[in-house]
Amino acid sequence: MTTIKNSLLSWDFEQYREYVEYNVLMNAAAVFHLYEGEIIDSSNPLILEMQRLLETRTGKHTWLPKRSGTQDIEWNIEGSILRNKGRLLRSLFILQLSEPYNIIQLLPFGRALATGKIPEQMFYDFIITHFRYPHPALKENYEQWTRAGRKLYPFIFILQVLLELNQTKDSISFNSDAFLTTEEIINHLYPVSDHTAVKRVSVNILKARQDDSKVTESSSPEDLNTAKRNINDLMGFLCMSGYAFYIDDSKIRLNLLNRHPREKTYFWATRNKQNLKCDRLQEIRTLISKVSLN
Repeated sequence: MTTIKNSLLSWDFEQYREYVEYNVLMNAAAVFHLYEGEIIDSSNPLILEMQRLLETRTGKHTWLPKRSGTQDIEWNIEGSILRNKGRLLRSLFILQLSEPYNIIQLLPFGRALATGKIPEQMFYDFIITHFRYPHPALKENYEQWTRAGRKLYPFIFILQVLLELNQTKDSISFNSDAFLTTEEIINHLYPVSDHTAVKRVSVNILKARQDDSKVTESSSPEDLNTAKRNINDLMGFLCMSGYAFYIDDSKIRLNLLNRHPREKTYFWATRNKQNLKCDRLQEIRTLISKVSLN
């Protein structure tokens, strides 16, 4: 029996899944680019114009929290875009971490996204390989991980474990072990949070499946529920990226389905046709290798 201990380092991810999709953030970044340098304030008519354009371009109507009352109440500091979706936009490298007087200012990635220089897969790859803890846009997370003197790329860590689970059998065939559930991430990845422990974590997962062992949760229910929500959203983003897919609501599998660029046919894991070998596993390994895990 394993015990999830208190005082675990948090895994944070902004829980606005409908907003982290490529087309939404690309269009949002394009709107912010048009109004870059503007001060977010209820007295600035361009900000109201920007809000309307955000809704039109993205098809999302909750950039601000729904409030009743006057227009000024809608635009007080508690209801500004940077307060409502600011952590999301900063944590995904769209807007600057801090701007004096709430000035709209794009980061280089956000500006490139706004101007059409970031295709869809590059968008997901960039976030997967740059989103890490401690994260400066997530204050409590940053302080907690910095005090501990540790770092973690959560998307990469999940992919590493999925790859390791896939290697337990012939990697070319469909491996029934190459999946993770929300509970397994909570029970095995989350307490460890260490890129050097991938093999050990994977062995423990397989053993737990075989033994049908249970985990004793000593964290508070509130902390555990928050962790589960964040982990579910991390899993959702990996599925959006194409590197994983859902089996059910709480289980993801490594996605080795790909399309051969010359033959124009879909294949699983590897295919060598028309003098071009395509290897989906190697693509995922190459993505992971872009990150310095030392």
